[in-house]
Amino acid sequence: MEPPTRRVAACLAPDERHRSDPPQACSRITRQDLTARMAERYLLHFGASPEGVR
Repeated sequence: MEPPTRRVAACLAPDERHRSDPPQACSRITRQDLTARMAERYLLHFGASPEGVR
């Protein structure tokens, strides 16, 4: 299974040629994917390690 980040990117930037069709990635995206991605960016931005937060 591809990483959540890839699914999010695929959903937010669908292929232009298939603009009329909803991107398949969107149906597989979960709230956890987005939350995990935001948490990851927050931790990287502030220089904290995920292990130290858990």
